[in-house]
Amino acid sequence: MPAAANGVVGLKPTYGRVSRFGAMPRAWSLDHVGPLARTALDCALLSGIIAGADPQDPTASAAPVPDYLASLAAGIKGWRVGVPHEEGYAGVAPEVRASLAASLEALRSLGARLVPVRLPDLSLAYQVADTIIKCEAATIHRRWLGERPQDYSDHVRSRIEAGLFIPATRYIEALSLRATLLAEFLTQVMAEIDVLHLPALPLPVPTLAESDVEGTGEAVLTLVAQLSRFTRPFNLLGLPALSVPCGFSASGLPLGFQLIGKPFAEAALFTLAHSYQQATDFHRQSPRL
Repeated sequence: MPAAANGVVGLKPTYGRVSRFGAMPRAWSLDHVGPLARTALDCALLSGIIAGADPQDPTASAAPVPDYLASLAAGIKGWRVGVPHEEGYAGVAPEVRASLAASLEALRSLGARLVPVRLPDLSLAYQVADTIIKCEAATIHRRWLGERPQDYSDHVRSRIEAGLFIPATRYIEALSLRATLLAEFLTQVMAEIDVLHLPALPLPVPTLAESDVEGTGEAVLTLVAQLSRFTRPFNLLGLPALSVPCGFSASGLPLGFQLIGKPFAEAALFTLAHSYQQATDFHRQSPRL
């Protein structure tokens, strides 16, 4: 989301691909650390430096880190890019849809094959992730909320405090669903494609005024749910996701798509995004505000 909102490339790596040691925690079973960069090439370079095992983070994977730069120039001819059926775009703003369609045509012109896929209902994964995030964040931040409440904005504090009222049984139930949802997604969506193409944000980036909702009620939760509809499910599933700039909204703010890969397939995301950026120049443009 930060990458999409700022017109840069951002990687959310496979869960455990990058150590989280030293990062301020929010939800220990869902937190990911990844780079923000101007280009897919730079993002690949940074990822190769920070990825890998870390004795100070037991959740960091010991799987070998490939040379992410080695395959960037290979091209994507014949690659299978999954594209949701029409119902998968429900609620996506027209100008976002237009930029997504243009990015898909660019990928097609580079030799990629667009493969229709039927997305499962992502709302279940969203709700499961939401439960886990709130419970773990409330546990981690409970003492600080009591001792230093002034350090939290109203938006952040209200979202964390909600976890104090969720029963432990709901949290355990949410954890138990994670592996099942991942297995189903890999089988039903990813089995016949190389990468999945989705919106990063379904709406144009809101202005400060538009996002300055009053109080701590449903308005905050509704805004967060709208903006993170296509991102939060992949925090839960732990799959790698790469946000790539692909244009600007009518208000002049960045638009982006995201690529979803199979576990530890970051190299594929970098290669496809690099090929796209070799054929476009959105990553070189700045908003005209």
